[in-house]
Amino acid sequence: MLKELKQKLTKEEQRAWEEAKKNNYKKSVVFFDCDDGNIDFSEKSWKETETRIPLSYDDYLDLQLLTAKDCRHGFERCYYDSFGSHFRGQIEKITKDNICFRRIYIEGNCYDLEGFEGKEDHVWVNRKGFEQFKVGDCVGFFAEPYRYIRTSNGKSIDFGIRNPDLIEKIEPYELPSDEKLLEQEIDALICETCLFREHCYGFCIANENEKKRLKNELMRIARGKEKAE
Repeated sequence: MLKELKQKLTKEEQRAWEEAKKNNYKKSVVFFDCDDGNIDFSEKSWKETETRIPLSYDDYLDLQLLTAKDCRHGFERCYYDSFGSHFRGQIEKITKDNICFRRIYIEGNCYDLEGFEGKEDHVWVNRKGFEQFKVGDCVGFFAEPYRYIRTSNGKSIDFGIRNPDLIEKIEPYELPSDEKLLEQEIDALICETCLFREHCYGFCIANENEKKRLKNELMRIARGKEKAE
């Protein structure tokens, strides 16, 4: 077990983790939405994870438990749940080989035919395909999500995007505002926790006044939290 993980876990948690590894060792099993992020036990995922340093399968598992909760979860969802994701963003910086987006807006298409939206801040992508664009330009494109080992500030599991395709320049107004993104997140949360979710069949049957009251309350709480941060 990685020393950093051993220091973090209690003796009981260490025993539980070792038991989980033993029961799922190199199996095509993923623990989704656990307290510390997704844990992928498949040997294939370990071999496909990009890394510049040697990393054993056991250390790969430990590193997931140690750092998966801090990865870019928007790209992580694209990696596991989406069969095609579209990205939009404004170019903030350009270097010889890479560009940086101030923010990437995500539109994912899930295998269950439900879409999702998200965002990631300060995203670096290889410049290939973006050579004709300049700082300040807004672009839309498709790309491949991938998993890699981040080595800055210690080792950690993270997700990024690569191999952009169908790149096009877009207008700034096509990028959603923070307020709009927050509203979308609140709407999704209300839908996911609705008592009638299994009976709506795409048509909402919940009380509109109650939905509006709950949305306004959650928006107020979320705005207050953002100001505090």
